[in-house]
Amino acid sequence: MATVASFATLASGYIARPLGGIVLGHLGDKVGRKTVLLLTMIMMGLASGAIGLLPTYEQIGVAAPLLLVLCRQLQGFAVGGEWGGAVLLTAEHAPVHRRGFLVAIGQSGLATGGLLSTIAMALVALLPQEQLFSWGWRPPFLVSFLLLALGLYMRLKVSESPVFRELAARPRPERVPLLVLLRTPGRLGRGIAAALPSTLATSLFGTYLISYAAGVGYARPTILTSLCIAWAAAIVSLPLFGALSDRIGRRPVFLGGAAAMALGVYPSFPLVGTGSALGLAAVMTFFFAGSTNACVSALAPLLSEMLGVDTGVVWIVAGAAAVAVVGAVVVWRMGDTAGSSLHDDLPEPAPPAVEAH
Repeated sequence: MATVASFATLASGYIARPLGGIVLGHLGDKVGRKTVLLLTMIMMGLASGAIGLLPTYEQIGVAAPLLLVLCRQLQGFAVGGEWGGAVLLTAEHAPVHRRGFLVAIGQSGLATGGLLSTIAMALVALLPQEQLFSWGWRPPFLVSFLLLALGLYMRLKVSESPVFRELAARPRPERVPLLVLLRTPGRLGRGIAAALPSTLATSLFGTYLISYAAGVGYARPTILTSLCIAWAAAIVSLPLFGALSDRIGRRPVFLGGAAAMALGVYPSFPLVGTGSALGLAAVMTFFFAGSTNACVSALAPLLSEMLGVDTGVVWIVAGAAAVAVVGAVVVWRMGDTAGSSLHDDLPEPAPPAVEAH
């Protein structure tokens, strides 16, 4: 039941993403990309840091898990506007011939966060069990306050998108971006469809595969080492795929990644099931740094060029909706089927899990 509860808590963050995408995407088209990105950074940093300060169930009873779910909801709401707003701002700053490469460099922050969070998890897992469950799980969350200060400093130095400034200065009829979205369901549908492959892979292989590997007997250090290898490779591969999309086009790179993902799913789980540490690292690297990154690197410039930039809310909501639908279903299903986790050799309850962005 602890595994089910932890996955359900994780799923709650996905549910808030469409609402965050709608509200924050709308604001981004009205008041500017930079303003919204400052807001999402503050929300994410405070919500993540607050998890590290939460009282325990023994201290305040059922209010403790409710506060944890609230923090996850705030994280999900912020992420609903964060990814789309960040890559849209980068795409609007970038020259056309280098847009894929520069947007992909920005998206490497996801892989960097994944690598750092995996290292943090490996370090705190070295603590004795009593210390790990009493206070050891808190420091990685509390570091979010420091990252918030650093992130705000960097984002305050970023100028507003030149495309948005041009659109804001151009005389045009007053309109509500959200209503434009509702009047163009075809654009929204195309955006959601384009976001599905990478979203599915992130939810399936970024979370379920870890639980599956632990369930078939992999030791925790083996899983964490494989994750570190995959995340490190992903940091390098994202800009490479982005540069490739500038040379041969977004669609070939995206479609190639989606095809590789579809073909690789079937043999990946039997390979992990053999118990081979090399096989686990290879599967994680293939999906994290290979097929998924091919889709992700082309997705942001593809959507911005396909849907236009005057209603960025369209594809921000598209990405958030795809994440919510696929992520919530996959994560909830994981709670039904997973037999163990990275902490299956430790007594329950397990500490809350943090999602890397």
